[in-house]
Amino acid sequence: MGIQDLAQRLKKLLPRNDEERRIFTFALGAIYAASWAEALGYSDTTEPNAAELVDQARRPVLDGLAKGIRPHEGRWVAGFYFNDALFRTDVAFERLIRYVTRDYARVAAARDVLPLNLYDAWNPIHEEAIGLKHYPHRGRRTPHGELLMSLDALVCGLQWCFDQPQRTDKPIVRRWQHFGPS
Repeated sequence: MGIQDLAQRLKKLLPRNDEERRIFTFALGAIYAASWAEALGYSDTTEPNAAELVDQARRPVLDGLAKGIRPHEGRWVAGFYFNDALFRTDVAFERLIRYVTRDYARVAAARDVLPLNLYDAWNPIHEEAIGLKHYPHRGRRTPHGELLMSLDALVCGLQWCFDQPQRTDKPIVRRWQHFGPS
């Protein structure tokens, strides 16, 4: 499964209301950002330390921006898109959980709500997003392939959700517990 496959599957989905459209948009943005990270040669194995990254990005990125030119290549830009894909994937999963359960306080207890295989696909991305926000010394740990697997599970979850009867105020969590990606 790659970016093109994910895009083809997402393209077939038809969100029916504003909440579904918002989740869909985050998923689309995550796939788009992952495609740019991939196209720009994002590599899991060449994660530079913070000083090296600043040195590499400072001149081309800041000089370009100061001249009104947006940089379109380089390791920093590839990492920027990868981080964007991570955050958007995390947000889409959280919104999907809230939408399905109608429980806006229980996202932290997602293990109790999500089918185990969806939780297993989302949790590393969620932990990575938390780490990037709160533990910068930890560095990035999620490989590109793991992000793609999480996106695959997200698209499966959206397919299932959008195939259910139109949403009401009642949760559809009972049926959700029997779902999983193929």
